[in-house]
Amino acid sequence: MTWKTGLPLNKFIQFIGQTPAKKTPERCKLSKKQLADLYKQKSIEHGFKNSMPRSKLLELTGYTRGIYENRFYNINGLRVACGFEIVPAACKPYSEEELRNILKKPVYAKRR
Repeated sequence: MTWKTGLPLNKFIQFIGQTPAKKTPERCKLSKKQLADLYKQKSIEHGFKNSMPRSKLLELTGYTRGIYENRFYNINGLRVACGFEIVPAACKPYSEEELRNILKKPVYAKRR
């Protein structure tokens, strides 16, 4: 939102001497390569052999999980860029018969 002053709302609020309720998040100025190197370096420094957990990203690197996911699509993409092993999702592999049973509609769902 821009006011008639030409300033964004938060800058306008700061201009009149107040502090905004919500700050605009700071942009990450690092490139993908620099982010990957930072992640790899911090993982190794703190003793995580196969990359640090997602919950420690902000604490150890200073950047949120969202920044890494925007740049690398997901955390596994980041792990691939750093040369770490991909952590498989906790998905149960289904057999063909189990999938058929799951996809069968119950009798009450067919009636309208």
